[in-house]
Parts: sequence; C-alpha cells; structure tokens
Amino acid sequence: TAADGWAGEANLDVQWAYAIAPKAHIVLVAVQPAETQGVQGLPNMMNAEQYIVDHHQATVITQSFGTTEEAFNGTQSLLNLRHAFVSAAANGVTVLASTGDGGSANAGLTPVKNPTTFPFPTVNWPASDPLVTAVGGTYLCTDPVTGSGVDSVDPPSNCQTNPGEREIGWIDSGGGFSHIFAKPSYQNTLPNPSTPIGSMRGIPDVAFQASSRTAPLVYATFDGGGGWFLVGGTSCSSPEFSGLVAIADQIAGHGLG
Repeated sequence: TAADGWAGEANLDVQWAYAIAPKAHIVLVAVQPAETQGVQGLPNMMNAEQYIVDHHQATVITQSFGTTEEAFNGTQSLLNLRHAFVSAAANGVTVLASTGDGGSANAGLTPVKNPTTFPFPTVNWPASDPLVTAVGGTYLCTDPVTGSGVDSVDPPSNCQTNPGEREIGWIDSGGGFSHIFAKPSYQNTLPNPSTPIGSMRGIPDVAFQASSRTAPLVYATFDGGGGWFLVGGTSCSSPEFSGLVAIADQIAGHGLG
C-alpha cells in the first residue's frame, strides 16, 4: 500500500541519517495523506516543516520525496508551498531533497495510473527550489584489500561484475534545469562544463551514495511485511547527506542554513 511504501521510506531516512550521525537527535514527521503528486498531500507536508522551523526542532531537514515541476496546477500552486523553505533559510535550517532516480525523465500528473513521462527534460521539486540543497546520487566502490574508496557517478571498472556491466535497479541520478526558478547567485561561480549552466537553476548541488548495488541495509517493520531490505536511489543519498550536515552543525555550534 501507499502507507507501507512511505513507512519503508521513513525507516530508510531515520536509520541512515542516524548511521552517518549516530549522536544526532532525529525527529520523524508524518502527515496525511500519502501523496506527493500535484498538491494533494504537499500542503500538509510543508506545514509540518514550517512547524519544525518555527519551533526550532531541527537544524537540518531531509526530504526523500518529490514531484515533477509540471505536475502542479500552474506555477503559483508550487510557489504557494515554499513558505517553509523561506523560513528555514531565515533561521539557519538546512533543507535537503532527493533529486529523483530518472535522470531528466519524470512522470506526468498521475504516475501510478499513467506512468507516461513528459516529452521534454524535467526536474523534481522540492529539489529544484533554490532554497533547497538538491542531493543527487553516486556509486560507492570500496577496495576490499586497501579499504580505499571511489565515489563516482558511474561504476568504476573494478566494481563491475562483468565487463561493460552497468547499474541494476538504479538508473540515473535526477538532474537538469528548472523551468520555474532562475539560477541562484551561488551557482554563478560554477565553472562552465561542456553544457553551460544557462540562466535557470541547475540540480543536483551535491551527491552521495545512491547505488542499489552498494545499497544500505534497512530494517523495516510495517503492516504487510518487514525484515531487512537493500535500498537504492537518491532516497538514500538525502538522509545520508543530512547526517553530514548534522555533524557540521555540531562542529559549528549552530545551524548552517
């Protein structure tokens, strides 16, 4: 069910934020309904985040959810949901979001009933919001002899089981350019890659382990199932990175925003 699916997501977020920052105090916020496409469930979710900021309950918020910018009933419907991010920025709270697992190919208004992707490159919100740190995905490879690691977008050759074998179960880290938000000033100093940044907000900002072949173990307990699961995708990378931010906040003695 949808509830079970989100329960698994909650288990992942809590356990792997805690694995990276084992002394962190973690608050799990849950709201109804279990819906992120369009605007049905997102208002309650953003109101919950507003509560967290207003009551100073956290210095970092991780969001392993998102929906295509075009899935809203107009741009204003999306902009009406940004209030929690504006407050977070003003209060030194870092907000993270997973960029998604489909590259720049994202689903339309009803991805469950009609999983047709938009016929043009798209990105997901809230990751595309300039007030949010967008967390993409990488592939983690550790040498069992030396212990050295390589964190990259593509699997290194020594981590591929067979010559030419590619990732199974996780396709592409979400990324691309917003159709709503202009390029923020903090991206002005980025070096020009082969594809110029242009005038719109580009994502991701950072990236962390998201591969299903180097996946974290998650113990899930909820109706309809339970036990140990291997989980891949940028749903992993955002809570993992939130642990790094929590450690940085502790070192600094305050939220970094």
